[in-house]
Amino acid sequence: QCLNRPLFTSFRLFNVPVVPGEKYNGRVLFDKALSYSDGVRLDYDENYITLEFSGLNFPNPSQTSFRYRLEGFDKEWTETLFENGQGRVVYNNLPSGEYVFRVSAAGNDRVWGSESDFKIVVRPPFWDTLAARIFYVVSGILFVTLLVYVVNRRNRQKMIRMQEEEAWKQKEELDQMKFRFFTNISHELRTPLTLIITPLDMMIRRLTDEAMKKQLGTIYKN
Repeated sequence: QCLNRPLFTSFRLFNVPVVPGEKYNGRVLFDKALSYSDGVRLDYDENYITLEFSGLNFPNPSQTSFRYRLEGFDKEWTETLFENGQGRVVYNNLPSGEYVFRVSAAGNDRVWGSESDFKIVVRPPFWDTLAARIFYVVSGILFVTLLVYVVNRRNRQKMIRMQEEEAWKQKEELDQMKFRFFTNISHELRTPLTLIITPLDMMIRRLTDEAMKKQLGTIYKN
């Protein structure tokens, strides 16, 4: 016997039943019965869910088979046999994203009936949203720009210091050249002056003519 479309009978978060019309974590997840709901939107940390469904196999519920798949998470269909025609599936640690849970039932003849689907949206955390990613990109660009600016500024300062050191070295070398020049000039002047002063001093001591001695003394002082 081909069964009708399965009905969703219960939805749990962390094994806590979510009742339509009642608040869970400060908000109402279902405003009507689960069998009439198209899906649910959850926060990123509400990712431990349990779905229960019924195959409506009244003649022989213990022989009700189900096949189900969570599109976006399961790669293949899962076929199993639940007692009393009641199916129960648990998913934990669901990543953020959009999923569609599809399920169909079959009786003894193994003819699958129509599928029932239930959309599950797990919203990403604020740090993984599009706005956050744009912020990360902009922050990265600003960081790289700042890093380039700091590196260029340090390189300029380093270049300025090198230029200042080079200018100081050149000035030091010029001062040394001046010092050596004046030292050599002094040496060149001192030698002939010494050769002049020494005989002049001897002449002054030997003279008895005061007028001549005075003139030579003036030459000696000059």
